[in-house]
Amino acid sequence: MTFIAANIQKNYMVQQKSQLEYQSICVSSNVQQITQRLATLAAEPNVDMESAFAKQLQYQSTVYTQQQAAIDTQLKNLNAQIDSFQKLIDNNIKSDCKLNLLG
Repeated sequence: MTFIAANIQKNYMVQQKSQLEYQSICVSSNVQQITQRLATLAAEPNVDMESAFAKQLQYQSTVYTQQQAAIDTQLKNLNAQIDSFQKLIDNNIKSDCKLNLLG
């Protein structure tokens, strides 16, 4: 029974991991778009990079970069938990097999 519960928990974490990976892709895309917009602005003559619009883009880039770092940390922790549950499942299977052979 422990095997089933651990496997369900692991599958739930794998689903969470997929959602975080999707969020990571979205945030990375947003950072890339903002970076391109800032580069385009900087390349244009007579553009003030201290303007409110440029500052807003820079702020959004910072926010998205921080979100990316937070997501990366969550993914790292979730991967460690998934690995731990996989080891638990593997050990449980080995233990059950040994008991069946002895019994």
